[in-house]
Amino acid sequence: MKIKTFNPAHFKTTQWEGGSTTELFIWPQNAQFSERKFDFRLSLATVERAASEFTPLLGIHRQLMVLKGAQDLTHQDQHSKDLKPLDVDQFEGGWTTSAKGTAVNFNVMTMGEVQSHLYGMELPAHQLKNIQPTLAATCMALYVAEGKVQLRANGIEYMLEQGVLAIAQAPSITNITIIPDLPSELAITEIKLKQVSV
Repeated sequence: MKIKTFNPAHFKTTQWEGGSTTELFIWPQNAQFSERKFDFRLSLATVERAASEFTPLLGIHRQLMVLKGAQDLTHQDQHSKDLKPLDVDQFEGGWTTSAKGTAVNFNVMTMGEVQSHLYGMELPAHQLKNIQPTLAATCMALYVAEGKVQLRANGIEYMLEQGVLAIAQAPSITNITIIPDLPSELAITEIKLKQVSV
């Protein structure tokens, strides 16, 4: 298993009328989100307007986790969900979706047959945690939303500060140990696709 880390200097931020979007990672790495040709994309969205409409994204499956603030999502003729920090909703990009509330969100977008699983984890300082993927993941992404953690995998340690993204790739991801130096919150995404090499 190989792990590569990305700090905020690697990320791309763009403004929109209701806030900003920061692309953390896209695969393939030469893909352009504007062309809608990618396997998966991880991003942050800062929503500064009390009410907003989501841009339609046909053919894209979405998962959204609130990191800060709170949002009420309404998917027309589908379902609604109130989200607090570390809560997750999943929906299709082609749905008509509106939101109430200001927040910072972690977003996962996938296309085609790519599978993903997003979940949050809150850890007290110095409490060791072992994680294993729940699906046959070929890639696992760990984003430090708050705090500071050490990752241990295959006898190698990595230090992740707040705002850093780690991408672990397979052929098989079996076990990652997380050791928080501070109280920490993580957004963890498992991805299953044919191949990732970063």
